[in-house]
Amino acid sequence: MSLATWWAGIQGGVVGGGLPAFTSDPYFVLDSAGAPPAQASIGLLSGGNVRALKLNSADLTIGTWQGGALTMSDYDFQMTTITGVLSATGTQLANIWINGFNGMFWGIRENGFGVDSYSGTLRVRPAGGGADIDTAGVVLNAETV
Repeated sequence: MSLATWWAGIQGGVVGGGLPAFTSDPYFVLDSAGAPPAQASIGLLSGGNVRALKLNSADLTIGTWQGGALTMSDYDFQMTTITGVLSATGTQLANIWINGFNGMFWGIRENGFGVDSYSGTLRVRPAGGGADIDTAGVVLNAETV
């Protein structure tokens, strides 16, 4: 896959122009450690925050998934894989729609020495079906050196 194709795939963007809308797209999460394990995840909270979840440093808010006070269960979310495999314990599955709930996350884990990477497109639609409301690119890297 060319760099241009990869970059176009992770950019995401407003699809329908409605709410909820992702901010700070694309999202990049890196967890780096001197010894295994390392874990990088992206999580969604009911307050509307998009969080970078890391095993070896503090979690932090990197954006929002909404433009107002919305109920997560009113929406379905899907992480569509571009490259890699989601491998963190408890991660939501890729490539399926999941009804929204507080604390849902998608992540990777490097249990040995090396680098695990994942890129995908986070999608949101009305609960139960319908067209995408918005998308956001996601890149996760977990490395131990």
